[in-house]
Amino acid sequence: MFFLFYSLCFSRIGISQNINKDSVSFVHSYGMIDENDSLSVLLANELYRISVNAKEEKYPLFYGGSYIDHDSIVFLLSNTASFAEIMTIATDNSLPYLRLKSCDVPYKELLNVEKRLHNFYFKRSNRKIIEDIIGWSSWHVSAPDNKVLIWLEECTDRNIENFKKHVLNSPVLLFIETDKKVHI
Repeated sequence: MFFLFYSLCFSRIGISQNINKDSVSFVHSYGMIDENDSLSVLLANELYRISVNAKEEKYPLFYGGSYIDHDSIVFLLSNTASFAEIMTIATDNSLPYLRLKSCDVPYKELLNVEKRLHNFYFKRSNRKIIEDIIGWSSWHVSAPDNKVLIWLEECTDRNIENFKKHVLNSPVLLFIETDKKVHI
């Protein structure tokens, strides 16, 4: 199963390829890419492919996420990965731009938390709690942090406790104060 997963993720080894327009907007949301640099294009396309497969929950539990860091894709392995699985990835010399990093939470779990947050946030009856009690602005799955980031209008102990009480109390949540100067 792992080899099938691995070959689906990294099926295009050649550096020369056209950029997928969905890759551009997706990757720009995680950091800048150079659309004129072939390695940057390759990494953007691979990261986008990985993210699409992850949202379809096609990854094993040891997959912790992935992201672009300078000239490589960082591939997170959760602590559930076996030594054999790690060595299989680490010894594949066909992907010199791949780096491995350990993480605590499988990406699938982060997506489950994100789905629960989505369901709560868009339920009309929860608007008063979200706006008046918590001041919850948005959320985002962060592969580099291996967390789900929660933006609050005011990141106070009281608002965090209210969030945990009314929405979700999970160790994968990381609370951040919203930058009031950002207009989206």
